[in-house]
Amino acid sequence: MIAAFWGKQELDNKDRRQEIEDCLAEHGLKPRQRMWVKEETSSTQSKVHVKRLRSIIESLGPVFSLFGRYLGTRVDLFPISVCLELLEIPDVTEPMDHDTVQSIIKQEWGQKSASVLLSFDPSPRSSRLVYQTHFGRFVDGTPVRIQLINPVFPKLVERDSPLLYLLQPAFLSVSAIGFRIKAVIADFMRFLPLYLDRPTDYNGMMALADDATQFNELAVPPFMPDLSTSLIRTIERLPGWSLDELMPASPDKYVGSHEDEMPKNLDLGISDVARRTCYVWLRQALFGSQYPVEIRPDDLSILPTHKIVFHDGIFTSLPSISQDHIWQYLQATAGQDPDTAFDYLMQEMENRESFEDESELRVRFRQVVPFRDGPWSLSDSGDSLAEHVFVHLRLIREYGLQPRVHLMDFYRGLFTLVAITKKLVPEQDALREGLDELRLKMGYEQIREMMDLNVWQDTFSKYAMSVIELPKKLDEVLERVSGDGINSGQKSSSGRSSSAGQKSRSAKIIGILCMMGAMVLVYNHLIGTIDEDLWVTRTVAIILLMLGISALGLIRKT
Repeated sequence: MIAAFWGKQELDNKDRRQEIEDCLAEHGLKPRQRMWVKEETSSTQSKVHVKRLRSIIESLGPVFSLFGRYLGTRVDLFPISVCLELLEIPDVTEPMDHDTVQSIIKQEWGQKSASVLLSFDPSPRSSRLVYQTHFGRFVDGTPVRIQLINPVFPKLVERDSPLLYLLQPAFLSVSAIGFRIKAVIADFMRFLPLYLDRPTDYNGMMALADDATQFNELAVPPFMPDLSTSLIRTIERLPGWSLDELMPASPDKYVGSHEDEMPKNLDLGISDVARRTCYVWLRQALFGSQYPVEIRPDDLSILPTHKIVFHDGIFTSLPSISQDHIWQYLQATAGQDPDTAFDYLMQEMENRESFEDESELRVRFRQVVPFRDGPWSLSDSGDSLAEHVFVHLRLIREYGLQPRVHLMDFYRGLFTLVAITKKLVPEQDALREGLDELRLKMGYEQIREMMDLNVWQDTFSKYAMSVIELPKKLDEVLERVSGDGINSGQKSSSGRSSSAGQKSRSAKIIGILCMMGAMVLVYNHLIGTIDEDLWVTRTVAIILLMLGISALGLIRKT
């Protein structure tokens, strides 16, 4: 049905408006009718209404369909069930014909196409609302993905975007906090140019590539700026499987039966794929420079090496202070600490200073029961980490708080991520598992930094004097602790006991330092920062360990 709109972009605004109103009337929805008001209250009526809305939006063309999919990520405005229904609006349209494709390539590349392309598949691998993707191969053998933006789409945006407000009444009956169409459209239009802005896309890919050099679980396909223009985006095609290819053939299939359909040469279960995807996305959002906000299952791939690839999507970033706030908030939420979660989340509100019901909202946080908002699926308990997070968002919006723009971007990306992984593993809390893995890996990295021999060598001279003074300082502390005993009439044997105590404390310090040295050697050998032979490392570690045990043994004798 969307295909019919590609040839109708010449309609003027008045005719297009009439066409939209006729479409609404055809589906039983007309402006100013009482049925626009929030009267549908039963679950069955609500589901019927949402499906009708989805059908309307799909029939109104690519711009309205894209807007509908955007609304499907606004979990602050609609219940999860409504958002999931809107995300089912197909990101698909009729592909451009072969002549149009060749015309775009010739116009954008000129004579380059003949000199760089060894082969080009004229049949698109996918045809989305904004662009379509073709596979090809360069003369040097490099496999590539070539995305061609439909040149008609910008014209449709210019024609249809001023008319998106006509949908406002239709959403009043399903929005939980009111549907302020102007603000919603403004945010949608903030993202819409990013679909067409290739330089911005290039900058995002370059930032991701830099992150991938420090993050082993992430892979980024090389971006080819010389062969990317305002209408063409060219990247290298990496070997692997998109999450769309790993989806179960039937939505009724669960993890156990679906494992048999996994690629034979991917030695990773579907549960591991879902967990790893969440882990990599969270790592990029909270510790990286860029992360994808709007993602589709075929925007993400997993390589045979188990690396996750972001080869498409709309990318954005979080300020470093907000990354820390959200990181602490997620950990507190997962750890069932609503007060700490509330404190960190409130720091990301625009209007916190004028908010007067903070104590009441804090109590509501403590009383959150996610299944009241409806479980994610019939197989879900309604108590997943994602649902806690989204219920928190709904609560702060119901109380009139306004999250900062970058926080809303994070929520939108998080929702699409969870929606994808829930299709892979409906009964698994992949987000919680991904967060647990991230906490483990970040803790491991912190310990590694602390125990890195190179860091110790660089800072040794700085802290050498402090280390020399350490035994003396510890003696002073221990003397203060034992001061009460000394002052209680034991002065006659003070000389002998003081000398023995000093030896005991010195032995204890030496023992602890030796054992720490042994631990550092063993740890750095395990992580590969020591190049000496294994027997050398083991021998030195054993000697230090024995010295430490012997020194600590002196304490028992004294």
